[in-house]
Order: sequence, then C-alpha cells, then structure tokens
Amino acid sequence: MENRYIGVITGDLVNSSDGKERGITYRELVNTLLSEVSRHDWYGISKTEFFRGDSFQITMESPQSILEVASYIRTYLISQTDVHESESLDARLSLSIEMLNRYSQHNESAYEQAYVLSGKNLESMHKSKKMVFNSTQRNFMLPVSSITNLLDHTISMLSKPQAEILREALDVMEVNPPELVKKTKKTRQNIHKIIERSGTDRVIESLLNCRKYITGII
Repeated sequence: MENRYIGVITGDLVNSSDGKERGITYRELVNTLLSEVSRHDWYGISKTEFFRGDSFQITMESPQSILEVASYIRTYLISQTDVHESESLDARLSLSIEMLNRYSQHNESAYEQAYVLSGKNLESMHKSKKMVFNSTQRNFMLPVSSITNLLDHTISMLSKPQAEILREALDVMEVNPPELVKKTKKTRQNIHKIIERSGTDRVIESLLNCRKYITGII
C-alpha cells in the first residue's frame, strides 16, 4: 500500500472578538473566505469546518499547495480591511503535512497526527508570528518551515493594495500585469510599482518551487 499524505491548516482571525462585526460578521467573512479557497480545484481541499465563529480548519487531501492556500487566506483577509481600521484583518495559521494512518478505520480522523500538530502549534504560536509549519516527516520539516517563515514575514509587511495584487496573482499562480490592470482597475504604472515593491513575482516563484518539492515527496 502506498503512503498517503494530508495537509491541515488550523487558523483563527486576528483582531477579532466575540460579537464584533465589521459590516458583515466574522463568521460570514470566514464563510466567504473558505468558499473562495475551495473553488480552486488544484488545492485538493476535502473538508472545511468551524470551531468557533472566528476559527476554522482546512483539510487537503493533496497537500502540495498548502502554502498557496495559506498565502491566499492571509492576502484575502488583509485586502478586506476597511480603510477606517487601524489594524489589518489577518489570520494566524498553523500548517502541517503528515502521512495518513493506514490502519485507521476512518479517513481524516481527528486523531491523525496532522490535526494534532496543527492544533497544538496554533495554541503555542509566538505572538510575533502568523504562520508556522510543523511535521514529523524530516524531508518536509526544514525546507517547508523555512519558506513558511519567509512568507510569514513578507505577507505581514504588505499594504492593502499590495495584498490585493498578490491575492489576484495567487488566484491563477502567475504574475500577468495586463490582466492585473483589468481586474484591479489600477494603472499599469501603479501595478508595476506594487509588484516590484511587494516582491509578488518572487512570492509566486517560491510557492511554485515549493509545490514541486512537496509533489516530489508525496
């Protein structure tokens, strides 16, 4: 029997509180976000669920795009931040890839190591971080956690316009300035400035390379 892997992202919204609304409720926002993520077939998402109104978990039966999903989630949320808000809407995300327990009676059991690691690492995440990766699989741990750290820093530094452009690029996994001009209604000059300052093209390139690396293992 060949090995099977799953990816799990456990997350919660940053700057949220019970009962607070931003025009639409947090639950509606997360609902819309998860619907947006799920429409990408290549993400291989098999399940999404809520824990509380602002917490969620995503299961990927094909985890090679796990960093793309995490990047899309954060850029989507940052791009939804209202102009009057002093802090960006964002998410804390804990990512894990693990081998499925071949002896389990249930697929995607809550006792799978990927769920356990993802949940525990979200609880213990340092307040300075918004993305972490962990795995007991040594061939994943060092390279994927390293790129996760770099992505975390890069995305955390994005302005709302920069997050919007990266989100659009993540939607198709390429940087196409003419298409970005059409979608965002920004000038070509403005698009090029945003891409250059935010490193959008390098982010997409790094994510594609990471996808290839994970695919080669699983």
